Amino acid sequence: MYKSVLTLMIIGLFPMAVLAQEASTWSVHTNFETRTSLEAPERNDRNLTTSLDLIIGNKVSDSERFIFRIIGNKELTNQQEASLSNSYFGYSNKFFRPNDELYVSGELRAYLPTNKDSRQVESLQTRAYGAFRTSYSLSQMELSNVTLAWKISGFRNIQEFKRNSEGNPNTAFGLGNLFSVDIGVTEKVSFSTYIVNSQRWDHQNIRKGDTFEFGNALSYQVESNIGLEFGHTIGGNTFKANGVDNNIKIFNKDDSTIYTTLQYSF
Repeated sequence: MYKSVLTLMIIGLFPMAVLAQEASTWSVHTNFETRTSLEAPERNDRNLTTSLDLIIGNKVSDSERFIFRIIGNKELTNQQEASLSNSYFGYSNKFFRPNDELYVSGELRAYLPTNKDSRQVESLQTRAYGAFRTSYSLSQMELSNVTLAWKISGFRNIQEFKRNSEGNPNTAFGLGNLFSVDIGVTEKVSFSTYIVNSQRWDHQNIRKGDTFEFGNALSYQVESNIGLEFGHTIGGNTFKANGVDNNIKIFNKDDSTIYTTLQYSF
């Protein structure tokens, strides 16, 4: 079933390439990342993974862009399994920019179930995703190196079954709210931080527990096409077991993850 859905998606997305003009610009962006949890090395539940992120982009104009993205992951501890993320074709457009400080962009994605667990455990066939992002530079406040952004997103899963292979309800759709701050420290060094809250529902429209993710990163632009990033992320349930008390944390040695990323663009 999912193969036929993928075929229809590919046919539907093919006109993207036709829309591109001769003046469009192709690019290839890669991120090589190593990520580890903070547990002691001798602990059996310590995680250490490496990943390669591939993004192929086509810049149609100053405001429009098409991309294809997929991530390969490799565990370096435990069972040392290798996996692929769910890949997607995406389109983004900065459709509203009244001045140099403010712009609003939109993004659409169509996913392919290239992740094995998504196919076999969650019976995922495809996913539709849409988002709006508002970005504002504080240049009029003499803080031109500071940019605030707010992003609201939503997705809809198409799955063969309403429950996964373990008998639990599959996630049918969800919403996300992200707020971020980017600070240019120097021409080559920048700092960023973000927090996102996600809400999910099953196929019976029953709301699942909210989740959060908080992260920050220090970036260094070595060359115009080479960058380094050192960061920290933490995530979990937004609320405690009683569903009322806040459970958001900015750091915890049992839940936090640190990472380093090497970025290279062709």
